[in-house]
Amino acid sequence: MQKLASQFVAAADASDRLQSKACKDEDALLFQKFGGKFTLPSQRNGGGIGQGQYAVSPSGKLLASCATPDPKEVAEMMRQALAKWKGSRAKGDCYRRHPTPGPFKKP
Repeated sequence: MQKLASQFVAAADASDRLQSKACKDEDALLFQKFGGKFTLPSQRNGGGIGQGQYAVSPSGKLLASCATPDPKEVAEMMRQALAKWKGSRAKGDCYRRHPTPGPFKKP
Protein backbone atom coordinates (compact mmCIF):
# COMPACT_ATOMS: atom_id res chain seq x y z
CA MET A 1 0.00 0.00 0.00
CA GLN A 2 2.84 2.42 0.78
CA LYS A 3 4.40 1.92 -2.65
CA LEU A 4 1.00 2.46 -4.28
CA ALA A 5 0.27 5.52 -2.13
CA SER A 6 3.59 7.08 -3.16
CA GLN A 7 2.10 7.55 -6.65
CA PHE A 8 -0.53 9.98 -5.31
CA VAL A 9 -0.74 13.39 -3.67
CA ALA A 10 -3.10 13.02 -0.73
CA ALA A 11 -5.56 15.73 0.25
CA ALA A 12 -8.35 15.85 2.83
CA ASP A 13 -11.06 18.33 3.68
CA ALA A 14 -14.20 18.68 5.76
CA SER A 15 -16.81 16.92 3.67
CA ASP A 16 -19.75 18.82 5.14
CA ARG A 17 -18.49 22.10 3.63
CA LEU A 18 -17.57 20.51 0.31
CA GLN A 19 -20.92 18.75 0.02
CA SER A 20 -22.96 21.87 0.71
CA LYS A 21 -24.54 23.21 -2.47
CA ALA A 22 -24.57 26.61 -0.72
CA CYS A 23 -20.76 26.66 -0.60
CA LYS A 24 -19.33 28.44 -3.64
CA ASP A 25 -15.64 28.13 -2.76
CA GLU A 26 -13.58 26.95 -5.73
CA ASP A 27 -12.48 23.71 -4.05
CA ALA A 28 -16.09 22.87 -3.10
CA LEU A 29 -17.32 23.54 -6.65
CA LEU A 30 -14.59 21.26 -8.01
CA PHE A 31 -15.51 18.50 -5.52
CA GLN A 32 -19.19 18.83 -6.40
CA LYS A 33 -18.39 17.94 -10.03
CA PHE A 34 -17.27 14.43 -9.08
CA GLY A 35 -18.39 13.88 -5.47
CA GLY A 36 -20.75 10.94 -5.12
CA LYS A 37 -19.72 9.35 -8.43
CA PHE A 38 -18.20 6.04 -7.40
CA THR A 39 -16.42 3.84 -9.91
CA LEU A 40 -16.33 0.85 -7.53
CA PRO A 41 -19.57 -0.50 -6.05
CA SER A 42 -19.97 -0.24 -2.29
CA GLN A 43 -22.65 -0.80 0.31
CA ARG A 44 -21.81 2.66 1.67
CA ASN A 45 -22.54 4.52 -1.57
CA GLY A 46 -25.35 6.95 -0.95
CA GLY A 47 -27.59 8.84 -3.30
CA GLY A 48 -25.90 12.24 -2.94
CA ILE A 49 -22.49 13.85 -2.84
CA GLY A 50 -20.64 11.54 -0.55
CA GLN A 51 -17.67 10.92 1.58
CA GLY A 52 -15.20 8.51 0.10
CA GLN A 53 -11.87 8.20 -1.59
CA TYR A 54 -11.44 9.99 -4.91
CA ALA A 55 -8.52 9.91 -7.34
CA VAL A 56 -8.64 13.03 -9.51
CA SER A 57 -6.26 14.31 -12.18
CA PRO A 58 -4.71 17.80 -11.91
CA SER A 59 -7.27 18.97 -14.46
CA GLY A 60 -10.13 17.82 -12.20
CA LYS A 61 -11.02 14.65 -14.10
CA LEU A 62 -12.32 11.81 -11.91
CA LEU A 63 -10.05 8.80 -12.43
CA ALA A 64 -11.51 6.39 -9.85
CA SER A 65 -13.37 6.44 -6.56
CA CYS A 66 -14.86 4.33 -3.81
CA ALA A 67 -16.51 4.64 -0.41
CA THR A 68 -15.07 1.98 1.85
CA PRO A 69 -12.92 1.54 4.95
CA ASP A 70 -11.48 -1.69 3.44
CA PRO A 71 -7.82 -1.09 2.49
CA LYS A 72 -7.96 -3.81 -0.19
CA GLU A 73 -10.83 -2.04 -1.93
CA VAL A 74 -9.05 1.32 -1.64
CA ALA A 75 -5.90 -0.24 -3.13
CA GLU A 76 -7.95 -1.61 -6.05
CA MET A 77 -9.43 1.85 -6.63
CA MET A 78 -5.93 3.34 -6.62
CA ARG A 79 -4.72 0.76 -9.16
CA GLN A 80 -7.69 1.62 -11.42
CA ALA A 81 -6.89 5.32 -11.07
CA LEU A 82 -3.24 4.78 -12.03
CA ALA A 83 -4.24 2.77 -15.10
CA LYS A 84 -6.66 5.48 -16.20
CA TRP A 85 -4.07 8.19 -15.43
CA LYS A 86 -1.48 6.48 -17.62
CA GLY A 87 -4.02 6.29 -20.46
CA SER A 88 -4.96 9.96 -20.01
CA ARG A 89 -1.32 11.02 -19.96
CA ALA A 90 -0.72 9.15 -23.21
CA LYS A 91 -3.56 11.15 -24.77
CA GLY A 92 -2.23 14.37 -23.23
CA ASP A 93 -5.53 15.35 -21.66
CA CYS A 94 -4.65 15.48 -17.96
CA TYR A 95 -2.85 18.80 -17.98
CA ARG A 96 -4.97 20.78 -20.44
CA ARG A 97 -6.28 23.17 -17.84
CA HIS A 98 -5.98 23.70 -14.14
CA PRO A 99 -9.36 23.22 -12.41
CA THR A 100 -9.11 26.37 -10.30
CA PRO A 101 -7.59 29.36 -12.09
CA GLY A 102 -5.61 31.69 -9.87
CA PRO A 103 -4.15 31.09 -6.43
CA PHE A 104 -5.83 28.79 -3.95
CA LYS A 105 -8.10 30.66 -1.54
CA LYS A 106 -8.40 29.46 2.04
CA PRO A 107 -11.98 29.26 3.32
